[in-house]
Amino acid sequence: MADRYGRHLEQWKDRQSGEVIRSCAVITVPSNALMMPLNERMPVILREDQWPKWLGEVPAHEQEIKDMMQPYPAENMTLWPYSIDMTLPPVPPK
Repeated sequence: MADRYGRHLEQWKDRQSGEVIRSCAVITVPSNALMMPLNERMPVILREDQWPKWLGEVPAHEQEIKDMMQPYPAENMTLWPYSIDMTLPPVPPK
């Protein structure tokens, strides 16, 4: 099952220049046990079954959306080491 980050996309027009600006904000929550050694915050990660409510494709109460903003379960994640040289492919876990 695929997962997606919780984010907010917006498009707006600069009042002075008239330029259309596209912006994105990644919504973060406190880190789970797996991510805590790396950072105290992590992005919201949504399960595929949550996408329709998050994206407004089906009705959702405000509390349902807030309930999605939780640390993703560490047991459903894999931490992969990577090279500091980001041009190299990730190193698969052993």
